[in-house]
Amino acid sequence: MLLILYFGVDNVVLDEATSQVGVAMERHLYSRCAQLKITVLSVGHRASLRDFHHLELHIGGAGSWQIRPIDSSTTDDQISVNIE
Repeated sequence: MLLILYFGVDNVVLDEATSQVGVAMERHLYSRCAQLKITVLSVGHRASLRDFHHLELHIGGAGSWQIRPIDSSTTDDQISVNIE
């Protein structure tokens, strides 16, 4: 069971926070965060997490990474950086 306590937090990082609960509870958790105007950074493998976010970070090899809009199928809005 997940318990959310609100103590005036503006930002949270959820690392696999919903991996052991169903999709309905996941939706409830993220909906509650939205109601409380909490900015959420999620780490996870479940594809349904994309429904609750606007941007997606992909980490590649050799220090490369990309941030891209989740709802965009084009690469025009992508940001790419290669750290050496």
